[in-house]
Amino acid sequence: MGWRLGWVWGLGALLLVGCSSDESGGSGAGGSAGQAGSSGAGGTTGATGGSAGSSGAAGAAGTAGSGGTGGAPLCEQASVSLQNDGFSEMGQVFFQQGFAQDECWGVTYEVGAPGCSYAFDKLEVVVGGATDTKIFRVEIWSVDDQGKPDQRLKSLDAQIQGSDSAINQIDISDLSLPLFQDPGFAVAMCFTEHSGLPAIGRDDDGITSGKNWIFDGAWKDAASLGVQGDWIQRVTVTPK
Repeated sequence: MGWRLGWVWGLGALLLVGCSSDESGGSGAGGSAGQAGSSGAGGTTGATGGSAGSSGAAGAAGTAGSGGTGGAPLCEQASVSLQNDGFSEMGQVFFQQGFAQDECWGVTYEVGAPGCSYAFDKLEVVVGGATDTKIFRVEIWSVDDQGKPDQRLKSLDAQIQGSDSAINQIDISDLSLPLFQDPGFAVAMCFTEHSGLPAIGRDDDGITSGKNWIFDGAWKDAASLGVQGDWIQRVTVTPK
């Protein structure tokens, strides 16, 4: 993998992404750096829906970490934005170089509410380092007891324009998945037609082991490969 850094400024807009269903399979990674401007990536602390630019620590109850629900049970929420990254306003964004075609990044999320049924709504992801428009495959995976992706359930293709100043929002509500009750799942994005950039951005406050993944023929913990931050990718689920 190649690891290089370069500066990017002013992450704050929102891009809506067109998708099409696709059941093909996929396969990890390498970074350019940037500083986000005001109103960064979506997601309020422990809140529903997600608003631009607030921070979220991984996993803690009541924060915008994976499983954060603002103090109320998931089943009582209108919608919940899940994240592991701690990206906040004016934080640095590093766009990860080194990915090859057919490789993927993935993020594991914990809902933290066993027994609650929920459906997938949208995915928000920071993809940049170059402004080319490329097709990525979005995949939903079940995870094992350690949070590692173990079985692909559904996928769709999303056409994404790389941007150093915008957040890509992908509608995943029509994946025709049955209602989930498992407390954990993973969302992966795979390179279908290019290598390198545009690619996923990561935060600059450290990486959470067991939550960030790279697929290069097998799933590997990104932390073990030297990635130093959490992928900036957030998913909104809606209890049913």
